[in-house]
Amino acid sequence: RGCRLMSLTNAQLSEFVAWKCANTVGEELLARRAPPGYEANDYERALRFNLSEAEKSAMVEMLGLLKGLHAALHQAEGDPEIMIRRALHEQTQHFIHSVMGGPTRKAVKYEKQPLKACLMQLRHMAADWSDGVAIMDEESLRSKDFKHKSHELDYPPRSVPPSDTQLWLLRSLVRSLYDEQSPAIKSSLGRDPDLPKQTVGEMRAFYSSTALFPYLLQLPSTLQQLSNVSYLWLREFYLELSKRSQFPVSMSLPWILTEHVLKQRNGPLMPMLLANMDAYNDAATDALRKHRQQYLFAEIEAEVNLCFDQVLFLLAEQVYTHYKTRAALMTSGDTRTPGSVDGEGDKQAARALGKSWYETLLSQRCVTLLGRCVDLAQLLGQRMNTMLRQSIETAVARFESRDVTAVLELRALLRTAQLTHTLLDKTLPDIDPFEQIFMEANDQMTFLSFSSRIASHALKEVLEDLLPNFAFRLGDHLFQRPPKTEFTEPPERNAAPKVTQQSHLFGTKQLNAEFAMHSAMMQGQFNTAHAE
Repeated sequence: RGCRLMSLTNAQLSEFVAWKCANTVGEELLARRAPPGYEANDYERALRFNLSEAEKSAMVEMLGLLKGLHAALHQAEGDPEIMIRRALHEQTQHFIHSVMGGPTRKAVKYEKQPLKACLMQLRHMAADWSDGVAIMDEESLRSKDFKHKSHELDYPPRSVPPSDTQLWLLRSLVRSLYDEQSPAIKSSLGRDPDLPKQTVGEMRAFYSSTALFPYLLQLPSTLQQLSNVSYLWLREFYLELSKRSQFPVSMSLPWILTEHVLKQRNGPLMPMLLANMDAYNDAATDALRKHRQQYLFAEIEAEVNLCFDQVLFLLAEQVYTHYKTRAALMTSGDTRTPGSVDGEGDKQAARALGKSWYETLLSQRCVTLLGRCVDLAQLLGQRMNTMLRQSIETAVARFESRDVTAVLELRALLRTAQLTHTLLDKTLPDIDPFEQIFMEANDQMTFLSFSSRIASHALKEVLEDLLPNFAFRLGDHLFQRPPKTEFTEPPERNAAPKVTQQSHLFGTKQLNAEFAMHSAMMQGQFNTAHAE
C-alpha cells in the first residue's frame, strides 16, 4: 500500500508538471505575476509564472508526502525484507498446492491433455515440500487414497522466493493456461470444465501480483525510483529551446517551492522545507547514473551550494525572530490570538505565541545533500549564537548612548534575550551558554576584568549626570531631572547604534514601538525600579 501510494503521488505530481509545461501562462496572468516590463522566456512561462500560491502549496505537500513515505519505508527495510521474502514464498506455494492442486489431480486422473502436462510442469517447476515428504508424482495423484485437501499445506515456511528464471517460466506457463490468445494452447484451457471460472480468476490474480515480485525483492531500489522527482530540476529541453547555457536559480522549480515555503513564516509547510531540497539529490543521481553527464552534476552542485546557503541564512533569521518575538511577549505578559488582531505586526506576534513549526527542522542532525551529511541543527546553533551576541551588543550600545534611566530598556532587552536563549536551548542543545555570550558582549571575558561595559557606563552616568543634574523628590522617593535646567553639562556619550534588524530588539516593529513607548514614559526620573 505504501508503494502504491508513492507511485500514485509521484504520477500525479509529474502529470501536473507536464500539464503546466504544455499549457503555459497567459498574457493576462503573466502581467500580474511578473515584474513590470519583464520579458519572460519559455521556461518561466511554463513554471515560474504559471503556478499560483495554492498550486505551489499543493506541490510542496505532495513532495512532503512522497519523501515522508520514502523515509518511513526506508527505515523499515531491514525486518520487512525477510517478511517480504517469506510472504512471496507463501503466496507462490499456496497457488501451486491449494489453488492448482485440485485441477492438477483431475487432469492427471482423467488424462486431460495437454492440461496435465502444463500443470505437472508447473508443479515440478516451483513446488516446495516439507522435509521428509516426497514429491508427489502422477502415480500418487492417481491413487484412490490421495486426498487433495490433506496436502494443501505440505510446504514449509521459508524465506526463499522464486528466482528470476523460475518467476519468468512460472508466469509464462500460468498465462498460457488461461489466455485465449496464447500461441501454446489455441483451444483456450480457460474454457475447459476442469478449470472453473473461479480458478481462472485466481490464476489471473496470481499473474498480476507476481509482476510486482521483482520490485518487492529489490525494495531499496524500488523506493528510490518511486520517490524520484529529478524532473523538477532537469530542463535541458528549455535550455536548447532558448539557446542558453543555464538558467538562474530563481527559475529553478525546487528553489521556487523552497522560497514559497520560506515566505510562509512558521506555517504548516515549514516541516516540508527539506523535501524540496531533496529534488536536487534525485537530479544529481540521475545526472551521474542515468545520463552519465558530469557537467549536469557540476551545475546541480553549484546551485545546491548557493540555495542551501540562502536557506540557512533566511531560516536562521526567521527562527531567531520567531523565538525573540515569543520571548518578548512572554516577558511582557502579552496574550494575543490571531482572531483578536488587525495589523500585520500583531499577526506576526500572535503567530509567535502559537505552534512552532520550526521544531522539526531544528532537530535535523543529518541532512543529506549530494551525498554529504549536513548537521543543520549545529549550523543553526552557530548562527543563533551570533545573533544573540549581536542582540546583546546592540542592547549594551543603546544603553551606552543614553542616560542611566535607560537601564529599564536594557533590563527588558537582556531578559528577552535570556528567555530567547532558553527557548532555543530546548531544541538546539549545541548553543553556547547565555552567561558566556553575555560576558563576551559585555567585555567580561578576561581573568582580571573587575568591570564591564554596563557597570562602567552606569557608574559614569551616576557620577556625571544623575547626582549633579537630578533632584531628589523625598515624597516620591525618586530622582527627577528638572524640566529645563541643566546644573552641569551632560557627559559625552556614544552615538546610538543603528538598528538594522527588528530582531535585534524585541522581534517585530510593532513590539519595538510598544516597548519604546513604555521606556519613554520612565525617562527623566530614576526610582527604585531603575535601581533593582
